[in-house]
Amino acid sequence: MALSLIATATSLVTTVQGVPTVLTPMAAELAQATGFSLPAVLMTQVVGFSTVIFPYQVAPLILAMQMSNEPISQLLKLSLPLALFTIVFLMPINYLWWLVLGWIG
Repeated sequence: MALSLIATATSLVTTVQGVPTVLTPMAAELAQATGFSLPAVLMTQVVGFSTVIFPYQVAPLILAMQMSNEPISQLLKLSLPLALFTIVFLMPINYLWWLVLGWIG
């Protein structure tokens, strides 16, 4: 959960496209610190950068909203609840699923 939240927080500063650039070089150290395998640490990045909190994090979303003449506030009404749902429900379920599959633990 913490690794996914780190990726989510990083995307607030770097946008979604910057998360792998920032976190992937640290993946080996994070794997060693957590006891997870390197692929598991890299998979947590995907969960984190796919959790979009604000529309500015994903340039294609902004472009699509501008092209459709829709206000960004409409997208924000979708992205905030979806991010909250992902953090509260989907990230823990994802962790449990990876435990069942034996990918972490």
